[in-house]
Amino acid sequence: EFGRHNIDNLLFKIEVENTKISDQDPEIIKITYQSTFDELSYISRRVLIEIGARSLLEPSEGKEIKSIIDENYHESSFTEKSFIVKTNLPEKTFLEKMILLHEEFSKPKEKIRYHRMSRHLYDIGQIISTEFGERALKNESLFQEIIKHRAKYTPIKTVNYSKLELNKLKIIPPDEFIDQYEKDYSEMQENMIYGEKISFNKLINKILSKTPSR
Repeated sequence: EFGRHNIDNLLFKIEVENTKISDQDPEIIKITYQSTFDELSYISRRVLIEIGARSLLEPSEGKEIKSIIDENYHESSFTEKSFIVKTNLPEKTFLEKMILLHEEFSKPKEKIRYHRMSRHLYDIGQIISTEFGERALKNESLFQEIIKHRAKYTPIKTVNYSKLELNKLKIIPPDEFIDQYEKDYSEMQENMIYGEKISFNKLINKILSKTPSR
């Protein structure tokens, strides 16, 4: 596909992380590329493609995808046609991110991650202001479906999935990690978010005011 667009082989490298037959899940393909922009500390010059068998695929829907370049240069020779991709419903993504953060903050303090983790808080803050977030918080059956799947395929030892309740999820970083999450959030904002930006404190207050979580 790169060759079809006359992209020189020296400009990219494709690596398969594990070439042996194994039960690794997901399998990871790394595409490293040379960028025309200066390197950013928060964004690596690579794309990771994860291929796994344990992910919950439903509910989903087909969505038309078109790149920003194609939208702005639609008459250029390099423009690609839009295409349909099977995507998760926003309600599912919203609940999965809430559960993921609850799982993270249920770990022993020495195992809690914060680098590149504030993006989940940002996504929750974005979705909660839409009809998708409102619907998700009322969708108990979807919540139960997700935790049942995670309990079976990707369980965290410190989480009792049989007793998880949507209105008791802990998705706000513990006090000991607030500063690290705020720093990570600032770095993410600087490198990845364009347009109107919300401060970390306002984001946390927004999540607290619009969700039953703690």
